[in-house]
Amino acid sequence: MAPARRLPPSGVLRGRIMAVLLELAPWGATDEQLHGLVGGRFSSVKDARLKLVRAGLVQASTGSRQLTSWRRFATAWRASKVARELAAGHGRDRMDARHD
Repeated sequence: MAPARRLPPSGVLRGRIMAVLLELAPWGATDEQLHGLVGGRFSSVKDARLKLVRAGLVQASTGSRQLTSWRRFATAWRASKVARELAAGHGRDRMDARHD
C-alpha cells in the first residue's frame, strides 16, 4: 500500500490560491480551476478560498461566471484590490529592505 500523500497546511494552500489569483488578475478562476492549479482536495481548496473571501483578500469577479467541466456556470474569483495593493507593496518593501 502506498503511503498517504500529505496535504499542505491550510495557510500554505491559501498562499498558493492567492499567488494564482494574483497571477490571473483581472480574470480570476473558479473553484474548479483553482483546484486544478493548486492541487489538494476540492473541498479544502473551496474552504481556503472562502477564508480568503472572509478576510477581504478575494472577491467574486463581477459578472464573470465560467462554464465548469460539469457543464454548470460557476463564479470566478479574483484577488481583491486590497490583496493586489498588499502584494505590490510587499514586493517594494522587500526591495527596499535589501538596499537599506
